[in-house]
Amino acid sequence: NTFGVNVNFDLDDALVRLIADGLVTEQPDGTLTTLKPIAASAHIDRLWDKLLDELPDRAKSEGIEFDVDPDDVKA
Repeated sequence: NTFGVNVNFDLDDALVRLIADGLVTEQPDGTLTTLKPIAASAHIDRLWDKLLDELPDRAKSEGIEFDVDPDDVKA
């Protein structure tokens, strides 16, 4: 309300994802605990590294830059 922005997201889904990713832990009594910011950032970095390591190899034509003569490009 302060900034005039309407934010709408599924809180339950977000919490399930945070728990699944290991950023939040639910204690037996229902208390939620989080990783400290430095530990959370390192954890997220490891998750991204793992994800990127598991990507399929790129095709030979992907990610290759080449020069194009502007006169050869049709509008």
